[in-house]
This record gives sequence, C-alpha cells and structure tokens, in this order.
Amino acid sequence: MNRRGPRVAAWAAALLLAWLSSTDVSAQRGLDSPNPNAITILITAFMSDPSPLGGSIGTILLLEQWKTMAVMQCSSPPCANVPYPEEGRFRWQQQPLVRPAHEAAATAALGYRAQMVLWGRTYRYGENVVVVAYLTLPDVRDLRTRRHERWSLALTTPKKIHQIDADIPARRFAFEPIVLKSAMVSEYSVPLALKVYRTPTGEGLLGTAKPPLLAATGQQGNALRVRHGLGEGWILVPELSDAPSETVGFVGGIMRVLRGHWDGAVELLAPVARNTRTPTELRIDSLLLMGLASYHLGKDFQSHLHAAEELNPLASRVIRYRVMGMLAELQKAEPQSRSRLAAEAAKYLDARKQMFPAGDRWLLTANEILAAVAQ
Repeated sequence: MNRRGPRVAAWAAALLLAWLSSTDVSAQRGLDSPNPNAITILITAFMSDPSPLGGSIGTILLLEQWKTMAVMQCSSPPCANVPYPEEGRFRWQQQPLVRPAHEAAATAALGYRAQMVLWGRTYRYGENVVVVAYLTLPDVRDLRTRRHERWSLALTTPKKIHQIDADIPARRFAFEPIVLKSAMVSEYSVPLALKVYRTPTGEGLLGTAKPPLLAATGQQGNALRVRHGLGEGWILVPELSDAPSETVGFVGGIMRVLRGHWDGAVELLAPVARNTRTPTELRIDSLLLMGLASYHLGKDFQSHLHAAEELNPLASRVIRYRVMGMLAELQKAEPQSRSRLAAEAAKYLDARKQMFPAGDRWLLTANEILAAVAQ
C-alpha cells in the first residue's frame, strides 16, 4: 500500500492545476465573476470518524495541489481573444457528501456549478491514517458555450449534414489508498485560511487569506507567490508526500482537456500513457484523450487510438473513439475514397456492436452516418 499510496495525493495535487494555471485571467476578472465557460473543481471534506479528521485530509490534499502548481499563461487559443476564456476555479466544501457515492458528488456539484468533484473517506490504521479518494466528473448541463471534453464531428452527405458526438471516455474514478502519518494530519486541520508571508522563506507575516481568493503567480521551492487581498506575498507549502508525476499528469491532463488546452493536455498525459506501472484503465483513458487533443492540434491522432486499442480492444469507449477517428479521416478524404473508408469503418463497428447497450444513441448515429457515406 505504501508503494502506491502517494497516488491519491498526486491526483488531488493536479486537480487545482487549471485554477492556479489560469490566474492571470482570473485575477483580472475576479474569481467569482460571471463566466459561462469557467471550469470549477469542488473538493469536499472527507468522511471520517472522528469528523475533524476529514477536514484535515482536505487541507492536506489542498496543500498537495498547491505544491505542484505551475502558472500557465493565457496566450493561445481558445483562451486568448475570446469573450469568455476557460478559466479554472476552485471551491472547498467544509462538509462531506451526504453519502459516499458518485451520485451524491454529482448532486453536490450542482450547487457550485462544478465540473469536477474530489471526495472520499478516511480512517485511522494503527498510528497512520488511510485515505481513499474518488473523482467524479458530473455530466452537468451548465452554461458553457464550448464543451471540449466531447469529440464533435460533422460529416456532409448529399442529403444532409450529420453531427456526431463522443463524450469523455470516463467520468468516475477510484484511486488506491494513501497512508499518511497521524502527526502530519493533525498539523493541518484548518483549510479555510493560509498564512501569507513577505518572503519565500517565511519572514514577515502579512496575514491570512482564503484559498478561493488567491491567485498564484510563481513558485520558489516549496513556496508559492500569490496575489490576494493583502497585495502580494508567499505561502509556504510543506513537504507532505512524494507524488509520482504520472498521476499528477493524468488529472492535470483531464483538466486541460476540459479547458481546451490541447498541447498542454498531451504534455501531461503522455508520461501517464507510457508508464507501464500506471493502472491500465488510466493508460487507456490517457491515450484516448491524447488522440482527441492531437486531432484538435492537427497532428497524428490515430497512433494514440491504436495504442489504446492494444490495451483493451473490446472496451466500448475504445471502440467509440476508434470509430470517431475513422469518421475524422472521412471528413478530409477524397470523394473517390469515402465509400470505401465508410464501408471499412462500418464493418469494424458491426463486428463490435455487442459491446454497446441496446439502443445506444451514439452507435445508432454512427451506423446512420456510415451507411449514408457508403452509398
């Protein structure tokens, strides 16, 4: 358990990446300014007995997030030169979920308009504390004008323009337990206010500031430079765990996909996909999302989809993305090749249709498009 334990903290560390990495925009607009395209992450107190333990775990996960932050300038599409760029936002809930379930996380997300929820439970194990964390991506009907996590294609036939969408490969994740020392858990029990110093070494206490009202502008060792109501100062982030970069990359990659930062998503997801120690399901999702990102970048995307297929050729999400890749090729194919390519894709899909539930809407749409193009 100890060998893989830091993964949970790493997942939590990556979840705040998009918030702090878009602070130039957030600082100008205000973290609570109206923006229909903002991506919000909700972190709840963890269920625990005694209950204060859950608040301490939330504080630790929050600090783990901050320690791994990197500021990403908002200078490229779709973030630049648009009325409402994809800001990242963070929300903290002092109470745990009403029950430990993804459905409860999705319900909690509604009150915060959150697209991601980190939650879980914790309990004492001898002199240590065990943390079990979960990540939920609710399929919320929010006000966004751009849903980057959906792969959308339009194909034109003589009779009509066909539209097809494939959702993000997965929306629910469970992580392996992390073991923390009880002394460290007891030290971090108040997540709502952090000390801000004049220097990165902790001299000159300026006061305290709440995390949602902070914007990170730089990092020096274990200190983060932040903008806040007191001006500008430094927050000291202690060494809490050694988080493997592949886990941080996976969650950070998902967040960048949600925000449409395609090159950054590939950068973070590539190490996850390459690491054979990463759980297979996470490697598959990483490869599929790398394919989606590469498609939007105008680069080779098929190699990523084929690599995911090698890991699990019968997973419905793999088949769905493979066919989306074939449809994407149809978009740019020469007219004389379209019928042949459509027939090949239809044959591929027909051989795997049993992997989808009866009446699957995406499957019906894909078959309709391929039949129309093959004519």
